[in-house]
Amino acid sequence: MTQIPAGSLSCDFPGCKQQFKYENVIDWISHGSNHFLPHPPPSTVNCTFCETQFSGDDPDNTWNQRMKHIKDHLIRDPRNNHPKKDFGVLDYLLEKQLISTDLYN
Repeated sequence: MTQIPAGSLSCDFPGCKQQFKYENVIDWISHGSNHFLPHPPPSTVNCTFCETQFSGDDPDNTWNQRMKHIKDHLIRDPRNNHPKKDFGVLDYLLEKQLISTDLYN
């Protein structure tokens, strides 16, 4: 589990250490979705704190819902940061050749 400063939103992509203040949540969400370019985000994504899954026909909207949900977890407990991996996202990144096998593991 990664620790970040209280009041920060960190990127949960492998190898990315970017952090954003809570008031920059839109920039945080956009930053995350930019990791998928030139592809859209996956159509099914999971919370990195609980068992909530998001799925839909609009991958960008699904991604936004996921990230807003994760933000709520981070606000409730700012000491924790993405305690579990979203293997669906990681599989998608690997399939689209957006991350290496080393970063996947």
